[in-house]
Amino acid sequence: LPFERIPSVEVFGASVRLSVLVGLLIIARTAYLLFKKQLKLKFNLQEKLLVAFLVWIFLLIPESINISRAVSVFLFNSFTIVTALSVAMLFDKKYIKPIIYSMLVSATAVSAFAVFQYFGNLFGLPNSITGIRDMYTWKVFGFPRVQSFALEPLYFASYLLLPFCVVYSLLINSNQKIISNKIILFLLGFFAFIIFLTVSRGALYAMIGVVLVGTLFALRLKLLNFKQLAKIASALIISACLSLVLINFFNKPPSAYTQGKKGASAYLSQLQNTSLDDNDGRQLARQRAIGIISSEKIVLILGLGPGQFGPYVQNNIPREGGKWTIVNNLTLELLVESGIVGLGLIIVFIITLLYKGLRLFINSKDREVVILSGGLSLYLLSQAIQYQGYSTLYIIYIWTSIG
Repeated sequence: LPFERIPSVEVFGASVRLSVLVGLLIIARTAYLLFKKQLKLKFNLQEKLLVAFLVWIFLLIPESINISRAVSVFLFNSFTIVTALSVAMLFDKKYIKPIIYSMLVSATAVSAFAVFQYFGNLFGLPNSITGIRDMYTWKVFGFPRVQSFALEPLYFASYLLLPFCVVYSLLINSNQKIISNKIILFLLGFFAFIIFLTVSRGALYAMIGVVLVGTLFALRLKLLNFKQLAKIASALIISACLSLVLINFFNKPPSAYTQGKKGASAYLSQLQNTSLDDNDGRQLARQRAIGIISSEKIVLILGLGPGQFGPYVQNNIPREGGKWTIVNNLTLELLVESGIVGLGLIIVFIITLLYKGLRLFINSKDREVVILSGGLSLYLLSQAIQYQGYSTLYIIYIWTSIG
């Protein structure tokens, strides 16, 4: 799951990654077991909501401005959702330990690479070795924004919130026998440290949000005592301080973008930037989406069609490289592209999944089930928060987690 960009290859405009290949194998395995009648299709409320969403956006394709983009977005969403459904059908409780172990090992490996990427870029190693894209090198802020093997820092941070939330769930279930609590505490701080280095505002807000909600929930259920809470708080404070110290003492002269600020000052300024500048592309896209919904009432009901915000605002003329404008807010993007029906189906689906996950966390007697359901519920909450700052729905690690 962490290898989103490296290694990958572009085929007909789609990025073929390791996770895509494994996802196809999982789908094929599920189809084979269904054919052999070793699995049975079960459509609970959450599955019905997902199928209804796919049917709805499929029905919107004919009204789309750019049919080929609409079909592509429908296929991308279909692939990730079918992967989630396949994971759900194949999942067994006996897989929980190996899933947690492999998740933490892979997350630690790509996080270690992010540290190498940070220093490698500052010390002049070529981008072909560090894997960092030019727009995230030190040339902008005076320090790199780490992205590891991901497409962008925000996607890397989005992925890292998954092991972060699982580690947090392990910590509040301190009597667990899966991994030593000392190792878990170190990993919590390490993943938080790397998330700070991505300089992704949405991810930081999401991390703070899940820690607050998770802590309140754990205190309510008497899973945490003051000593445990102090350890968690210390790990997070140390990770924040280390990131600031690193950025403050290992940096280079930034671009004009930071308006004369450098090091920790430039970092904190970026985190406090609420993107309300009239020249900010993301804010302008959100305002345009709100304007479309307000002025065209039919869009509020039906939407423009899957992936059609870009073609609509660009008069169906892509930018250089075939790029389309996106809203950078999933709630608004779903509303403007799939209407209140599409947005409503996804919101009810998320609420249903969270309700069932939390009920499992509270009522299950199986400690491993409690840990994983708690971690995944927190991760779903983190993405609900972070999705207010970006808007790609078809992300494989999110849908694998949903599965």
